[in-house]
Amino acid sequence: MIKSNLSKALGLTYKHLPPDLLDAFNHDAAVVSAATRRRQNWRAVEETHRHLARQRDTFRNFLTATANPSIFSPPGSVLRDPIRALLQSLESLEVRQQEIANKAKEVADALAQVKIVHAEVKNEYNKTLSHTSVVYPEVSFRRSVMWSG
Repeated sequence: MIKSNLSKALGLTYKHLPPDLLDAFNHDAAVVSAATRRRQNWRAVEETHRHLARQRDTFRNFLTATANPSIFSPPGSVLRDPIRALLQSLESLEVRQQEIANKAKEVADALAQVKIVHAEVKNEYNKTLSHTSVVYPEVSFRRSVMWSG
């Protein structure tokens, strides 16, 4: 009943099992023993055997009538599509993470190169400044005014 109601609520197709099959499957053993208590000796055994044969026939008739194997496979899972969407999202996030990691490596490499160039330029600038300061003292004066103010 729960499966049937849930299937209806979710819009899934659900094929009910026939009532006689459910009765045969859910049959209480106490019913058989109560009926056989009234019988004597071999009649009780025959009654139990007849009941089991009826159960077997019911199951056999159901299986031959529904030779389609799709009846036994469950309908599409309610969670299949959300799980598929989640897996696709995770895959796209992994791709995006890899792209970001590659860009971060490129930036780190560029920064390392910039640091090297900066150090070289700074050394050249300091050398140039020391040579020009001797020849042009006003350059060193301007430099000290610029840095102090």
